[in-house]
Amino acid sequence: MTSHVKTRFANITRLLTAGTAVFITPSAFGASLLADPAEIAALACNKIKEAEVDVGTPDISHDDTNWRAISGERVAYFMAASVGLEKTRAEAVKLVLDVSGDRHPPESNDIWDTVEQFQSDVLAGGIDGLKAFNRGGKLLKFGDKSETETWLVDRQVILRCALPEDQANTGTTAETEAKKKKPIKLRLRGNVDALSAVGKARKSADAASFGMSRELAYEADGTRKRTTTYAVNAALGVPLLGENQLQGLLGYASYELKQVRLRPKPILTPPATERDSDTDVLKMGLIGHKLIDISAGPAEYQTSVNFTLDNSYLIDFVKDSERYRARLAGSLYNYDGLLGLCGLGGYMDIPNSKIWTRCEFQAIADFNILTKAGNLTLTGKETFAHAGGRAAFKAYFGDSVDEGLFISAEYRHLERLRGNSAFVPNINNHTLSFGHRWWNHNRFALELKAELFDGVKDDSLNDINSLSFGLGLIF
Repeated sequence: MTSHVKTRFANITRLLTAGTAVFITPSAFGASLLADPAEIAALACNKIKEAEVDVGTPDISHDDTNWRAISGERVAYFMAASVGLEKTRAEAVKLVLDVSGDRHPPESNDIWDTVEQFQSDVLAGGIDGLKAFNRGGKLLKFGDKSETETWLVDRQVILRCALPEDQANTGTTAETEAKKKKPIKLRLRGNVDALSAVGKARKSADAASFGMSRELAYEADGTRKRTTTYAVNAALGVPLLGENQLQGLLGYASYELKQVRLRPKPILTPPATERDSDTDVLKMGLIGHKLIDISAGPAEYQTSVNFTLDNSYLIDFVKDSERYRARLAGSLYNYDGLLGLCGLGGYMDIPNSKIWTRCEFQAIADFNILTKAGNLTLTGKETFAHAGGRAAFKAYFGDSVDEGLFISAEYRHLERLRGNSAFVPNINNHTLSFGHRWWNHNRFALELKAELFDGVKDDSLNDINSLSFGLGLIF
């Protein structure tokens, strides 16, 4: 194999590990052979309209056609199927990578021919429904030697499928309107911030958690003390306008519960009760988000900021208080990640490993109006505000971000800018969690998670130190 051919093949393998949108995993393809790259492209682009748009690769328009990014894992899957090999997405990518290295498995010759021909046809414009673009949206072809000689090496080339045009209306008006109606897609997540996550971000968003733990201990006098803890953290949302990563608006309701009960009951001085230290907050609101491109030069969405505006009404059942809150937040995204250590706002795979990492940086400002004081003793203003930010790190261990072991750490600090310090503290907390998540065909996922939390909660303003274990659910 000549060095030129090796270089070209090494380039295409970079594409297959830098995929973007996540598709529904296709069923086993069997051992039948595909005739040519056009058929691979047709299968890979099947149901392209159902693909979720990734934050770094929004749809683009070219030659009066809209184009959507396609997952390199899916392309690799159908390349393997084209030579009669039944492989999972992860196995297909590994097979193509092996061909470009020194291992050369027995089936490498067929895969080599398939990938070489596929790359040639894409760059030559021989496949109408699938084309290669750079990150700025420019179409790549053989004539762009400065581009094609190093294409895919720097992860700047994106494979895209043509979105089909809406078909002309047929039948009665009632039939046409019925076809346009879409079922309501509810989202269940662990917190309000996670409700906006779509595409790849959805696969690793915080899951709603439900937990209970019971601890038995014996005192020095031989009496037994039982501690029972109940915890719920869940947010249910429904998209109202837009359902992609670029922009959207959704309504939601979230609930946070934390109860600790001792038996026998502790002796308390009235009016104190066991419930005084509980967290029991219901929140309802509207949250909108908009992705703003701040990239320099032609690299569209290379760097961007996702702005969210959350308008909510909070009811604290423990303090018998209510308040309105407006929160503005901005999250930074960069396609190249942070110093090769983690994706910035999105996941990146660590080379030669099965580790996917993500870093997050978010600026936050909120303003609150207390509409019902309840049990709070007010000695000052009934409005308060905070400003600050959060930093987070998350890692998955497995073939992809779909499922597997994970660990996450978060630090959040919001300084009080306005309000009575008697009941409005600075918000400063740390969270460390780890667990395992199992996805069921991209529809929903279950997880087991342990979480250590220390600090002041955003919604309840309670100071909590806890270690919890629970079952999570996300869709």
